[in-house]
Amino acid sequence: MLQNGLLPNTRILQQRAEINRLTNDLLELRRLRALAGNALATLLGVPPGEFDVPPGHLQERVQLPVVPAGLPSQLLKRRPDIVAAEYRVLEAYDLVVQAKLAQLPSISLTGRGGTSSFALTDLLKSFTFGLLPSINIPLLNPGVKEHVKTSEAQTKVAEQEYRRTVMGAFEEVENTLVNLDAHRKQRVELQQQTDNLKVVAAQVEAQLKEGLVSQLDVFETERSLLAAQVALLANHQQILSDMVALYKTLGGGWPAEDVVNASK
Repeated sequence: MLQNGLLPNTRILQQRAEINRLTNDLLELRRLRALAGNALATLLGVPPGEFDVPPGHLQERVQLPVVPAGLPSQLLKRRPDIVAAEYRVLEAYDLVVQAKLAQLPSISLTGRGGTSSFALTDLLKSFTFGLLPSINIPLLNPGVKEHVKTSEAQTKVAEQEYRRTVMGAFEEVENTLVNLDAHRKQRVELQQQTDNLKVVAAQVEAQLKEGLVSQLDVFETERSLLAAQVALLANHQQILSDMVALYKTLGGGWPAEDVVNASK
């Protein structure tokens, strides 16, 4: 078309610039993939030169996990920050060996479909003044009060820190579940967008064979389809990242028996 005077030279330069941009993106992805491979090799104790991650489609190889309903709040007791805050309170009362703090509020963190439960939302609303680190002091030791080795002010600081830690843990779970739910809903829209653009691309390709459209129209359609597919892939990766964040906020995932017991 340029040789026949149907296009200005600037259009050719725009197409070449687009190729440069895509090539640059491809080089950056290859660099990031190499770094990720080296990190995996170090994690596995294998020399990087002897370790290779086989190529594959993320959406086909890594399925999206399902978040079960009824995850119990007691899972948070395993979080290192809560364990450490609990220890500091007991240490303030010199009860590290003799007692434990009362259990966390017993609620289900997730509702139907793995979304944030109404109980969790209501708990966060009433958390500000409602949670106190009740201590189960042994009744058979009347001299336990004499063993307090810190001032009352220091014990209050430890209790307040425990309260903030627990509140922060529940809030992190809530935020992670909100992100996960939003990204799953976005995935539905992105999938529909991709499916519609696939139909459009097929129709434009058929029109090209009949001479009804130009090759540039096909390129523009394929460009839109590629952008939608990239967005869908990025969404898939984001949901996987949300699942990792949820595992961390829960202190290490959810054992199947805990979910079963909570649902009874």
